[in-house]
Amino acid sequence: KGLILISIFICYHWGILAMLAGYIVSNYISFGISMIYLKKDLNHFYKHQITDFFGCLAIGIVIVAVNVLLSFLIANNYVLLAVQVLASAAVYLVCVRIFYRDDFYSALKFVKGKWNSFIHRKI
Repeated sequence: KGLILISIFICYHWGILAMLAGYIVSNYISFGISMIYLKKDLNHFYKHQITDFFGCLAIGIVIVAVNVLLSFLIANNYVLLAVQVLASAAVYLVCVRIFYRDDFYSALKFVKGKWNSFIHRKI
């Protein structure tokens, strides 16, 4: 958070685009710092951290592409928003099921357990 504040104070003079660029740079710096501490404290190797990052980035790019295509097909903004939210959720779940199968099924098992305990609770 400190890096973000510093970037805002430094870039304020040049306008909003410079502040956004400073925000991006500060996030990359903080990502690098957190990678170092994850490697040191949890013994999570740099290669694994980078592949984790690019997997999530690829899913995000697919979601953005689907939403951009939908924006060309639907003119009504309210309908577009609803369809984009549903499409984003569906694409995310499909991608997680394909690429992170174990995590998907463990999360599904967790949600089913919580749902069953909610349904069968004593009132």
